[in-house]
Amino acid sequence: MPSNKKSLTDLNLLYKEIQAEKSRLAALVPPEAPAVVRPEQAKDNKLFARATRTVVPLKTASRIVHQPSKADNPEVVAQRRKQALGAARVDASVTRPLLVSDGPGVYADLNRVDAPDSTFAATGVGPDTIRKLKQAYWPIGAQLDLHGLNADQARGRLVDFIETSREFGTRCVKVIHGKGYGSKQGQPVLKQLVAHWLTQIGSVQAFATPPNAHGGQGVLFVLLKPRSASKLS
Repeated sequence: MPSNKKSLTDLNLLYKEIQAEKSRLAALVPPEAPAVVRPEQAKDNKLFARATRTVVPLKTASRIVHQPSKADNPEVVAQRRKQALGAARVDASVTRPLLVSDGPGVYADLNRVDAPDSTFAATGVGPDTIRKLKQAYWPIGAQLDLHGLNADQARGRLVDFIETSREFGTRCVKVIHGKGYGSKQGQPVLKQLVAHWLTQIGSVQAFATPPNAHGGQGVLFVLLKPRSASKLS
C-alpha cells in the first residue's frame, strides 16, 4: 500500500508541474491588440449601413437562377460563325432536310435564271432592287464558295449558308458557283442549279449577277429578307 500512495503522490506532483509550465508559457504570449478601425473605414462602414438599411434579403423561393443559354456555348457560336462564312462541313445535306429540288423554281419575269446574267426577284420586289444588287449597293456580309462540290454537297451547303446568314441578320451575301470551266461539259451546270435552288428558298428576296469587278458570271449577289419573314416557300 505505501508504494501505491507514493506513485499517486508522484503523479500529482507531475500534473502540477505540467500545469505550472502551461501557465508560464501562456504568460509569455502577448495579448492580442484590439482591431484598429481607421477613420476613413469607419466612415465607409456608416455610409454602407445607411445605404442598405432598407434592403430586405430575397427569399430563397423567389430567387431565379439563370442558366447559360446553349447559344452562348463557344463551340456553338464558332460553328454558326463558320456556317455563315461558308466553312461548314462539306456534306451539309445530311444534317438538314431536303428543302429544295433540282427542278425549276418559281421565277419573276425580270430574266431567266439560266441566262448569262441571272436575276430573280420575289413577288413585290421591283427592278430597282435588281439594279442596286448589280451595282453592289448592299455590303456583302458573308460569302460561300461552292468550287469543288458536287450537286448534293452544294445544295446542302447553300441552304445551310442562306438560313444561317439570315439568322445572323445578314442582308446581302455572295455565292461563288464558278463559270463551269472545270466541268466535264464545260458548261456552268452548278450555276443553273444554284439559281434554281435560290428561287425555292423563301428567305431569298432577290439575286443578280454582279459586274466583272465583283466576280461576274461566276458569282451571284443574293439579297435576303428580314428575319421576320418566312424562311421557305
